[in-house]
Amino acid sequence: MCRINTIRLFLSTIVSTILLQRIRFWAVISLEAVVKILRDLHRFWIEEDAQDLVEYTMILCTLILFCLSFLNMLAPGIKSIWNGTDVVLNSAANVASS
Repeated sequence: MCRINTIRLFLSTIVSTILLQRIRFWAVISLEAVVKILRDLHRFWIEEDAQDLVEYTMILCTLILFCLSFLNMLAPGIKSIWNGTDVVLNSAANVASS
């Protein structure tokens, strides 16, 4: 019984050590990632080279809004096509099953 408790203690110590090392590793990684993001944001704020990026982002957002409004206009037609297809497939399934 003493050996089992010793083995359990040993294993729990190993597991806790491994978990603690992983937590420390991820804490360092996440701290480095935060520092890098802050550095990039500072550089983005200071430099004027990113102006093109902002313009392209605005164009992309405008295109996305246009596409969404266009799809919104097409939605009733698409829905009627799918409903018609559903009716045809259900009637074909009923004919095949009888």
